[in-house]
Amino acid sequence: MTTAITLVSQPHHLKHFMVESVVHPVCWTKVGGAQILGLELIQETTEKIVQIKQRMQAARDRQKSYADLKRVKLASSASGSISQDNTKNNRIRQTQKRAKKNKVEDHLRTIKSIWNKASVVDSKATSSVLNY
Repeated sequence: MTTAITLVSQPHHLKHFMVESVVHPVCWTKVGGAQILGLELIQETTEKIVQIKQRMQAARDRQKSYADLKRVKLASSASGSISQDNTKNNRIRQTQKRAKKNKVEDHLRTIKSIWNKASVVDSKATSSVLNY
């Protein structure tokens, strides 16, 4: 009797190595053990596949429950319907990258004339140029 290692193909990322006894075909024909060994091997392999699937499902369930805890819940009213506050028009919009690059601001400054007090520039006025 000799020992051989065979690779049984399971789901693509799991590989299972099995060690089985290899009996010469001459002995199989006398005893008829080839059919029995084949059926037992199929049953064992099927049971192991079911066990692996159950473990993979348990891992997926754990990951899903963890992801659900991190998910942000939307605000809802007492009736359970989603509030209308989160509409497209009410969201804070970011300025476009081109607009940020071309933004020109007046620097805060105070210009006073010695002769004319009415020529004071409003230092709080700022402007920006947007290119769309």
